[in-house]
Parts: sequence; C-alpha cells; structure tokens
Amino acid sequence: MSVASWRATLRIARREASRSKRRTALVVTLIGLPVLALSMADIAYRTYQLDPTEKIARELGSAQAAIQWSDGRVMQGPQAWLSGFEVESPAVSSSPQLAGGQPFVDQTPTLVQHLPGRRLIATTTGTLEIKTAAGIKTALVNGMDYADPMARGLVRQVSGRAPRGDSEVALTVALAKSTGLHLGEQMVLTGLAKSFSVVGIVEDTTANHAEAAYLLPDAVASAMPHSMGRIPPTSWLVASPTPVTWSDVLALNKLGFAVLSREVYLNPPPKSQVPLIQDSSTDRTVPTTAALVVGLALLEVVLLAGPAFAVGARRQRRDLALIAANGGRRGQLRNVVLSNGIVLGAVAGVVSLVVAVTLSRLALRLFAGLPSRVPGHFDLRPDELAGLALLAVLTALLAAVFPARAAARTDVVATLAGRRGALHTSKWSVILGCALAGLGAALALGGFTSTEAGPVAILSGVGLAELGLICCTPAMLAVIAGLGRRLPLSPRIALRDAGRNRSSAAPAVAAVMASMIGAIAVTIGVVSTEDQNRRSYTAGLPLHDVFTYASAYSATDAKEVQIDPTTIAATLRSTLPVRQVMTVLQPDMSCPSVGAPTATQCSVL
Repeated sequence: MSVASWRATLRIARREASRSKRRTALVVTLIGLPVLALSMADIAYRTYQLDPTEKIARELGSAQAAIQWSDGRVMQGPQAWLSGFEVESPAVSSSPQLAGGQPFVDQTPTLVQHLPGRRLIATTTGTLEIKTAAGIKTALVNGMDYADPMARGLVRQVSGRAPRGDSEVALTVALAKSTGLHLGEQMVLTGLAKSFSVVGIVEDTTANHAEAAYLLPDAVASAMPHSMGRIPPTSWLVASPTPVTWSDVLALNKLGFAVLSREVYLNPPPKSQVPLIQDSSTDRTVPTTAALVVGLALLEVVLLAGPAFAVGARRQRRDLALIAANGGRRGQLRNVVLSNGIVLGAVAGVVSLVVAVTLSRLALRLFAGLPSRVPGHFDLRPDELAGLALLAVLTALLAAVFPARAAARTDVVATLAGRRGALHTSKWSVILGCALAGLGAALALGGFTSTEAGPVAILSGVGLAELGLICCTPAMLAVIAGLGRRLPLSPRIALRDAGRNRSSAAPAVAAVMASMIGAIAVTIGVVSTEDQNRRSYTAGLPLHDVFTYASAYSATDAKEVQIDPTTIAATLRSTLPVRQVMTVLQPDMSCPSVGAPTATQCSVL
C-alpha cells in the first residue's frame, strides 16, 4: 500500500477511536497496564543500577584509592574486593613488618614510602556490642574521620557533627533508632572501659538501614579487646594529585595490599595485564525465564484485547463493505482494522510511558528510604522506553490480526444486504493447532527432566500449547455450538451467539484457557515444592526441645570467663519451664555445644 493509503486508513482508525470512547479506553487500559508495569520496572532497575562513577564514589568518597592490608601476596582484578581477590602466600618485602606477616603492625609507613606525595587517612572496621536499655546490640563500628574532605560522599550528616575526640561517636539513623540513643547521650560498648558521647547522626550513602557507629580510628584501635582477636583489618583512603595507576596497584599487591583505584576502576587495563580474571559469565536462565513470563503475559493481553478489536471490526462491516464496493482491495480492508491497532497501541504506549515516568519519580521521592539500597540518579533510558512503546503497538497489532483477517474476507453483497454470510473454519488451522499443542506438551514434559533449562523448556512448552489451543478454539466453538440444540433456551442462545461470533468469542475463550493453564501450572508447582520440602525436612531437635549456647566471653566486659555447666543448667531450670537439661561438651572446647562423642571420631589419611 502507498503512503496515502496508509494515511487514509490511519485517519479512519483515529475517527473510529474518537467515536467509540469506551471501547478505546478498554483497549488502551488492557494494553497499557503491562507496558506501564514494564516501564516502571525498567526505570527502577536503571535507577538502582548505579553507573561506574556512582559506584566508585560510594566506595571511595573523594579519595583516589582505598587500600586494604592482607597478610600475603595479593592477586586482584581492577575491581579489587568488589569482585574478590586472592592471597597467595606471605608477602615478600625487605621490611620485617611485612616479611613476618604481622597483620596488627601499623603499615602506614610502608604505604607512605611506596606512595610518595600522597596523603593517607586510616580507616578501621569491626563489629562491637553496644549496651542498651534492652540488652546488647551488635553493630558495625567504623573507625574513620569522615569529616576529612577525602571521605566526603561516604556518609551524609543528618544532625549534629562529626566526632572530634576519642570519646565521641556518630551513629547512623537506623542504629540510633534501634538503640534508643540521641544526641548528647552516652554510648557504652562491652569490653571498653569508657563511654562515648553521641555527637552526630548520619546516613550511609550505600544502605538505607545500615546500623553503624563512627569513631575516630585511634578510639577503636586503642580500646578494642585484643584478647578476643576481633581487631579488624586496617585500611586506608588515599588522596593524590595524580591517579593511582595499575602499575601502582601491582606493586602494592606484592607487598600484601589490595587496592581499589578510581582510575583503574573507571579505565580498567587490558585483560592480558590482569593476573586474576574473574569469571564474568552469567546464568541466562533467569532472564530467559523472565522474558518468557512477560511474553505469556503479553499473550494473555492480546487474547483479552482481541474481542474488543473484533467488536470494532464488526461495527465497521458496512463501512468496509462500502470501501470494497468502491474498489478497495482486501489488503486495504485488512489495513483499516490493523490501523485501529496501530492508533490504539500508540496511544496506550505514550500514555503508559507518561504515567510510568510520573509515578516512578513520585515513588522515588516518597519511598526511596524503604529499600535497603540507596538509589542512584533518576535514570531514564529513552531507547528502552521507546522499545516498550513499540511493544504496546506490537501487542495491539497482534490483537487486531485475526479481526483484520476476517475483515479482509468481508462478503460485500451480504453485508450491504444486512446478512452475515456463511462462517467457515479452516482445517489447516486445526491441524496446526493440534501440532503446536502436542509439541508444547512434549517440550513441557521434557523440561521436568532437565535441571538447567527446565524452567525455560516448561514455559516455552506452555506457550506453544496455548498457541495451539488458540488455533483450535474456533473449531471447538463450532462443534460446541452444534451441541446446544439439546440445551435449554438461555444456554442454547449463548452457544449459538458464540458460534456465530467466533472472531470475538475465540480470543475470549482462549484467554480463559490460558489463565486456567497458568493457574493450574502454578498450583502444581507450589504443591509439589511444599510436598518435597515436607519430605526432605529433617528436624534439628526433637519436638518441644530447646538448644542454648553459652559464650566463653562475658557480655559485660568481654573478658574470657570459665563456664560452669552445672550453674548454667541450674539457671535454665529456674528461668525456663524445663523438665530436663542435658549438657553436651564439644571435644577440646570449654563451652557447652553440640558435638560427637570422641569414640565416634576418626581421621582418614
């Protein structure tokens, strides 16, 4: 068809859409809702999928690099500990501090020696127990002067100020809320001889609900209980007028340092220069399965919107007959109905995108603090959103295909005379439908025997089976309508009407069948999973029994204590409604725990 012919059919479709407002609203809603959901999911995914600049800023703040000490030669990739690194052997160095492999010796002089002209600030991380009114609260403790310009961007000050002395602490919003501490109050850590004054409330720029306390590095290092072996590994932030290059990273790796460099992260070296290549292969099963689920959902939308296009085509029968009587070809009649799909699909796509962008921006403002991760910038990908708008047009076109095919076979004389004409169902559609249904059933059954491609095969089989049933639906309606003569008046009329209007009834019946197939498949999957879990469940203890574990360290001062099983048993009897207490001692351990008897232990050479 020529451009002028398409322009005319689109004008007819636009006029028909404005004339039938309710049907237009129904079709736009049916097609637009899935596109709206996919658009919002795309915007949310891209917003939370930080770009490299945002990722490295949350790791380094304003620093050029971050360095962690490891007691051995390091092999790493450009992303350092973000993707994992390996420690081969004790570090080789002329320094006795490094050669001896002492992780608690201050390595700052070594770094200063190998990074001349660069400023360092030490950071320390550990897990400590905080005394609260309700008991002991375990939280992350960061020893870092986040007021330093180098650490700008790692935390955000909500109220108060940053710690300036060894007796001051700043808490995240989540930790302050869980411990009930406020500005000016004292925070006491178990195992420390002094308390800390809360001088600031901050927010972590990476996690919304992070529970962490921020001290100066010396406050943590000088007060940590060494006897418990809980001294966290030391790390540093590096400020430099020049970038930390890949050669600098490799040199520090030999000394036992893992390095995350801004320059290397944003501009990684060639793979030939990287000693540790991380496996970047991804499992394609999940995205493929998700794509199939979306495809089945869109198929359901096509089936639900199909009757609306069939009704519209039936209302246009006389107009189509007049076009044919004036020389219109079958292709032109078909394109009139397809133009309805193009117009309504385009409207649905544009409206869905506008609503999706508006709702996503509003949700990001109102609910950004609910997820655990902090979102990045509001990220709109025009190419992806345009693809979703085209998907709406494609869905509408698919929904209009069968009504357009029927419109192309319009009997001009019968239509202008007010008659419906004879209805015929092609036997080839039945044969094709049976073949697709059989192939889909075989593919789905074969998916149950596959562990890797099982979900993909099952969903693909279900989709093929649904397409086969759709092809067979008109013939099934014709057969069922012929059986209605023995039924009472109301169902007989209903079956006769369905048989006469197969173009609108067939998609509706197929949509119900597809819904039932999906519901039955989900039900079987859930019931089977529950049954498998029930059969494979193994109880850790007999019914009504309780297991308790006694720590070898005091909860008040973190000092190692001697555990008396008799005293613990007496405390349990006086505290809990128990009838019997059994003490199990693990071999070579001083605290009661679960362990196998010594006589049952053996070694295999």
